[in-house]
Amino acid sequence: MSCTTLTRPVVVIAHGLTGGSHEHYVRAAVSVLTASVSSGGLGARIVVMNFRGCNNSPVTTPKLYHGGSSYDIRSVVLWVTHTFPQSTLFGIGFSLGANIFTKYVCEEGGSCPLSGLVSLANPWDFQKGGVYTESGSLMSRFVYRYVLGGALQALYHRNRAIFLTSPQSTLSTSVLENLFARKRISLVEFDHTITAVAWGFKDAWDYYANISSPQFLDALRIPLLGINALDDPIMGCAGLPREEAKKNPWFVLVATKRGGHLGWFERHVNGGLGRWYVKPVKEYFQALLECDPSPRPKPTIIVNNNGLLQDKDRPDVAVAEVLPDSLETFTSGDGESKLFSGW
Repeated sequence: MSCTTLTRPVVVIAHGLTGGSHEHYVRAAVSVLTASVSSGGLGARIVVMNFRGCNNSPVTTPKLYHGGSSYDIRSVVLWVTHTFPQSTLFGIGFSLGANIFTKYVCEEGGSCPLSGLVSLANPWDFQKGGVYTESGSLMSRFVYRYVLGGALQALYHRNRAIFLTSPQSTLSTSVLENLFARKRISLVEFDHTITAVAWGFKDAWDYYANISSPQFLDALRIPLLGINALDDPIMGCAGLPREEAKKNPWFVLVATKRGGHLGWFERHVNGGLGRWYVKPVKEYFQALLECDPSPRPKPTIIVNNNGLLQDKDRPDVAVAEVLPDSLETFTSGDGESKLFSGW
């Protein structure tokens, strides 16, 4: 590899609720960020992580993820810093992935390997968002609350074999069978009966209180750009961390009048439709690069007794590189992006 190739910036992307690397909103960002600088892009490498079970990724343990589970992002970042040690590292989170990514960089504090993060359509305050899905707009109450709950129900149903047969499962057979038998379930109902039980929270509202990323922002030590739309039909705008943005020099919050939830469509000069957010995201990362950011701390990586790459100071953070021909199922990027599936 040339020196230029070795030092290309790397952008790690985390998708929405049950989406994946195939989603249109992800690919819109990828197409701009990977384009050469001379053609108006960032010239970056992209690493899109698929949350466990998403985009048909195989599940081998009865443990998926939730809106505050940052362990898989931590493992992905470990692999990236090992594979591209000379590259500047950025992150983008969409919707649920934005909350998880924001929580992660705050947990890392001054030791975060990233040089910047963009949070797009982050629900931020999940308690207020949960109230909005139950009693907000007509679309939220009668459509989105069941769309989101149904998406999670479908995710568990696709992976039901591991949950029904593994002795490590924290969900009883009766709870799972009741979930799969339901014709519809709202997001809050799902989080109350499944997420809270699976992860040891008292109920859905306790879960929401514990995962909401604004409470962690005091520990933020890298530049964070948050972009939300005031007309977000799913979570509303009551939970935007306005006060946190006012007092935190690392955090810039942008609230657009329109944009919906992960929409931000705009008409191009040639008549085609595009996504507006890709422009400020690219410009933000470009500005950070032009500021010549100082090298960020990187984890010390060792190979443990199991042959895994491991953070020397974090035995719980380890990763193995698995090649496509080693997987029983490898479909990353092959999924179909659907209107009601990727949040």
